Amino acid sequence: LTELKELSLSNNKLVDRIPPSIVDCRKLEILNLANNLFSGEVPSELPSLIRLRFLDISGNKLSGNLNFLRYFPNLETLSVADNHFTGRVPASVRSFRNLRQFNFSGNRFLEGVPVNQKLLEYQDTDNTVPKRYILAENSNLNSTRRNNHHSPAGAPAPGPAAAKPKHKKSRRKLAGWILGFIAGAFAGILSGFVFSLLFKLALALVKGKGKGSGPAIYSSLIKKAEDLA
Repeated sequence: LTELKELSLSNNKLVDRIPPSIVDCRKLEILNLANNLFSGEVPSELPSLIRLRFLDISGNKLSGNLNFLRYFPNLETLSVADNHFTGRVPASVRSFRNLRQFNFSGNRFLEGVPVNQKLLEYQDTDNTVPKRYILAENSNLNSTRRNNHHSPAGAPAPGPAAAKPKHKKSRRKLAGWILGFIAGAFAGILSGFVFSLLFKLALALVKGKGKGSGPAIYSSLIKKAEDLA
């Protein structure tokens, strides 16, 4: 089955060993053998399936060590839970750069993973980076990572240089507000002046219409004649 990409045989009653010939399925990406009755050791040639993204062999009677977990560069999900594995979890698991979930529980004699602290989760601030899980040798790893930000060897905290862009933006906003206020005030004064001028002109026109429509005589002789009459 050289072109097979997924093999899911979970929740059956399959027995005996996992056949070594399974490594001939070079294009396998999903291998799910969970909850069967497989026993014995896992084929040591399994890492040749370098395209595997999902490997679940939990809930069987598999035994031996986990040395078959040597190199799975594309593995995202791994579960070997509820078997009879012994020994230590290989340090090579740390190098699985795409590993997001793993489960080693249910193997009573397995060393290297604390009972109550199976993994520590780290996530980059960039949302495009997937979550990473690494094995925890002790509980001081978190505090060590936090203290690195304050130690000389750790990553330096953001200094004044990192805050300059924010100051520049705030100054630009303040300058924009000031210019807007000045422009608004000037426009208000100008419109007030124009309105006042128009009001005075309208008032003058109204007063002019209230006077007599006939010609006005300003001759002093006529006024004297009227006084005599």
